[in-house]
Amino acid sequence: QKHLINKNGEDDFVMETPEQREFGINMYELFKDIDINGDGNLEWQEFTSFTVEKANLLNKRAKLTSIAHYHDSSDVLDPSAKYRHRHDISRFINIPSLKQFAVLEDHKNAIFVFNSRLGKHIATINTESAPIAIEQINDHDKVTVVTAGADMTLSTYSLDDPNPKR
Repeated sequence: QKHLINKNGEDDFVMETPEQREFGINMYELFKDIDINGDGNLEWQEFTSFTVEKANLLNKRAKLTSIAHYHDSSDVLDPSAKYRHRHDISRFINIPSLKQFAVLEDHKNAIFVFNSRLGKHIATINTESAPIAIEQINDHDKVTVVTAGADMTLSTYSLDDPNPKR
């Protein structure tokens, strides 16, 4: 095993600036995403699986050169509906029965739910790990989404509740 050492030859790092701390947090989240089995060690299989998955995702995004029939709807949106994403959007699902859609952001432990008509952010569902996939399942009269987490877990969340819970 190899370990990182600082410029003094010590295995001790101090992140002094906000940028260094944010970088450290991002690297920690990246490691958690790659360490699929959660044992704290990075195996070659985990690394190569992650690399291939991300390369495929980037290739798919690169092929999307334009969005057909796009029009700016910001003039009809409620001003309070504007929501800024800090990370790339990795998944999006439409939930027509509730007139909502749900979004996953890369490396975020949350599901973001929006009103489809206004684009207004209406709920954030905090998750145990960063979801990497999401699907809607119809369970009688309930609307439920199931997520696959970076830690190899499946979780379900009811969207019928105004304060969705796991």
